[in-house]
Amino acid sequence: MIDRTIGFRSLIRRFIKAKGGVAAVEFALIAAPFFMLLFAILEVAMIFFSSLVLENGVINAARTIRTGEFQKTGGGINEFKTEICGSMAALIKCGPDLYFDVKTFSNFGSTTFSDPMATGTFGGGFGYKSPAAGEVVLMRVYYMKKIHTPGLRIFFANSGGDKRIISWSAAFETEPF
Repeated sequence: MIDRTIGFRSLIRRFIKAKGGVAAVEFALIAAPFFMLLFAILEVAMIFFSSLVLENGVINAARTIRTGEFQKTGGGINEFKTEICGSMAALIKCGPDLYFDVKTFSNFGSTTFSDPMATGTFGGGFGYKSPAAGEVVLMRVYYMKKIHTPGLRIFFANSGGDKRIISWSAAFETEPF
């Protein structure tokens, strides 16, 4: 009778001592976490860059409203959206994912911040009111940034879907114009 355990033991010893293909096996073990980390870094960078671009758009639009330049041209809601979009790079597309809310108040003590999800759908109570000279303005702009990496959506998406809500706001008093 042949002892088969000796053959199996020698096969295992040869497998353990073998050095060929080690790099391929090590890469296969490390590749998935490495690429997940790489995609996470890229996704976070795009979120931060989108936030900076949105901030630039809000600052520029707020400046034109604060100085009265925008009101002198007779701008309405569509012109305001065009004004914001003109200040942002090609990274943020002006479409259904861009929301804005411009409200006026008599003084800073009377400003109120409404919840963007108060109506059950995002942006339900948003609108645009053209401010007059000396009014306090609360301007909020939201952008729904799509998260492209499927495995990271559970970590970065905060809108109940596959998008992250990025927002910037400005509160100021308009100058006499």
